[in-house]
This record gives sequence, structure tokens and C-alpha cells, in this order.
Amino acid sequence: MAPKSGHRFSEKAMLKRKHGPEKWVPVFGKGHAEKKAWHDPEKWTPVFGKDHAQAKGLGKGAMTLAPLLNAPLVIQVHALAAMSAFVLGLVQFTAPKGTLPHRTVGWIWVVLMLTIALSSFWIHEIRLVGPFSPIHLLSILTLVTVPLAVYAARHHRVQSHRKAMTSIFLGALVVAGAFTFLPGRIMYKLVFGG
Repeated sequence: MAPKSGHRFSEKAMLKRKHGPEKWVPVFGKGHAEKKAWHDPEKWTPVFGKDHAQAKGLGKGAMTLAPLLNAPLVIQVHALAAMSAFVLGLVQFTAPKGTLPHRTVGWIWVVLMLTIALSSFWIHEIRLVGPFSPIHLLSILTLVTVPLAVYAARHHRVQSHRKAMTSIFLGALVVAGAFTFLPGRIMYKLVFGG
């Protein structure tokens, strides 16, 4: 059914769906229907990367998952574990300490951090000493510090536990994570396009 005259949307601002003449969808903004076909399911096309940016008229600089989805599996696992550990780490800092949820999330965080550290030994994008880089030293430090932090918590040495976990979070996730956003790296391409 067509909109009534005097309706707050004029007929020019309405677009008829393919599903039938009785259903109308409001389209806002001048020329919106020509620029974006979000309202027409037949024009929806799942595209990624540069094709996605071009399809959306965004050009270079559009956020896209293509660099990560096209990366080797070890990099995908490493990145997913790192992003998850970052979020859970923030939760751990803000949530009450010593509770069952804190311990449960903590164990998940420990597994994620060990996954990040171990998977890094199969990632060789930056090679300074053979196939390795200084980031691999941080991985070794993480593999040593995480069990020590867990040991401290199990023996109620709260200050040692807090200091170790905070150091791991800041060093292995925040600082090391910041280096993944350098131009040319996968996370840079993911966030800034390219």
C-alpha cells in the first residue's frame, strides 16, 4: 500500500521493496538510494578487503578483515588469542579479585597468553637474528612469567601475582600489540586498510 498523502515521508523519499507493493522502506538523505543499496537484499554482496572498500566507495583506508582472514592459520590464532586476552585482561583489572569468576577468567587468560607466546615462534615477519626478532624474547619471558604468576597466586602472594600479571599485560599485550600496528603489518592493514 502506497504512503498516504501528507505522510511524513514523501513518495520521492520512499522506495518500494521487491517483496510486494504493500511494503515501503523509508530512505533518508538526498541521493541515498543511488549511493547505498542497503535496503535491497538482492544487491547485498559479501565482499572483503579492497573489493569491499571499493564496493562501499570507501577507497583506501577502510577497515577490513581481509588481511587477517588471508593470513596463515598460526597468525589468525595468535591474533584472536591476543585480542581475547586483551579484553579479558581489562575485565580482570576491573573485576573483584579473589573470587571464583576472577580465578576462572584468570585461567582462561593464562591459556590465551601461553597460546600467544607459543604461536609467536611460528611467526617470522620481522627477522633480525635468523628467523627470530626481539619479540620472541618477550615470548620466552611470558612463558616463564605466567607460570610464576600463577604459582604466586596459588601461594597467596598477592603482590607478586599482581605485579607479574600487570607486567605481562602491559609488556606482552599493550606494548607488543602496539608494534603490530606499524605500517605494513597485518593489524595495521586490518584497521587502516592498505
